[in-house]
Amino acid sequence: DRDFFHRKLQQLGVDAESRPLTVGDGLWIARNKTTNEEVVLDYIIERKRLDDLASSIKDGRYNEQKVRLKRSAVKNVFYLIEEVMSSDVQQMADAIQTSMGMAMTTSSFHVKRTKDADDTIQFIAKITKEVVKYYTGKRLLVLEPRNLEFQQDYRRVLDEFREKFGRGNIECAHKYYTFDTMLSKTKLMTVREMFVRMLMTIRGISLEKAIAIQKDYKTPKDLIRNFDGQDPELAKKYGKRVQELIADVFKK
Repeated sequence: DRDFFHRKLQQLGVDAESRPLTVGDGLWIARNKTTNEEVVLDYIIERKRLDDLASSIKDGRYNEQKVRLKRSAVKNVFYLIEEVMSSDVQQMADAIQTSMGMAMTTSSFHVKRTKDADDTIQFIAKITKEVVKYYTGKRLLVLEPRNLEFQQDYRRVLDEFREKFGRGNIECAHKYYTFDTMLSKTKLMTVREMFVRMLMTIRGISLEKAIAIQKDYKTPKDLIRNFDGQDPELAKKYGKRVQELIADVFKK
C-alpha cells in the first residue's frame, strides 16, 4: 500500500505529502505562504525494517545511506528500526547491534526502535509536533548558492552560514530544490567520493576503513601507482602486495 503512511499521517493531523526523496525516507520542510518556496528543515528520517537493515548491511547499502545522510547536513537524523523478525535477522543479530551502536556513537544519529509501521507513524506524528514547536517564532535564512560544484559543497556552504548567522532565533536552510538536485545519488560526485563507495563494495570494508584507505590513497590511480612502483613484478605478487599496502595504512 504505497499510500499507507500518507493516509495514516493525514488522519493524525500531519500535513504530509508523498514524493521521491534523494536522501532519507521522511523529511520536514517549510513552505512560504506567499511564494510556495520550500526549504529543508533540520529533521530527517531513515526507516528500516529489521530484515531490510540486515540485508542492507550485507550488500553495503547501509554504509552508503549513512554517508548520504551525513552529507545532507541535517542536524537531527532519526534512524527508525521496525521490529520485524526473520531468519536473516536472527543470524545477523550481532552485526545489527554493532550497526545501531555505530549509528548512535560515530554518526550521532537518533536511533529509535518501533514495534511496527503503526508505531512508526505515531512516532513521526510526535516528532512533527516538536518540529512545529521548535520553529515557531524562528526566522529562516534561506541560502541560494549558485556555485555549488560537488556534493560536499552543499554541506560546506550551509555550515559556513550556520557559523556566521545561525544563532538566536535564526536558522539557516537550503532550498528544497537545492537539496534535491545536489544530493541525488550519482550527481556531482568527486573521484574521491566514488573511490570510497567502490571500496565499500568489498566485503569487510566499512565506511571507516574506506575513509582511512582513501586518506592515504586519494584515488584508485594513486593506489595503483604506489603499488606498481614498489613491486615491479606486479602480476606475480598482486594479492599479497595489496594486502601489505592496505595493512600499512592501519598501522599508522
